[in-house]
Amino acid sequence: MKMWIARTKPRSEKGGTFLGLYECKPNYREEYNLWQSPMGLPLYIDCKEFPSVTFENSPQQVEIKLI
Repeated sequence: MKMWIARTKPRSEKGGTFLGLYECKPNYREEYNLWQSPMGLPLYIDCKEFPSVTFENSPQQVEIKLI
């Protein structure tokens, strides 16, 4: 299953980001500091996971395998 993962901008120098998993490619909404997808709400993931995903390289397409 292909999905999208994206991280918000840090709210301060200490971090404060959210990491979301989306069904469709999300678009960034600057006024709300979040990513929005036309297919509903994201599944939020622990922000410490996937440290290689940053705001600058978001969104990224990922493949999810169910085992």
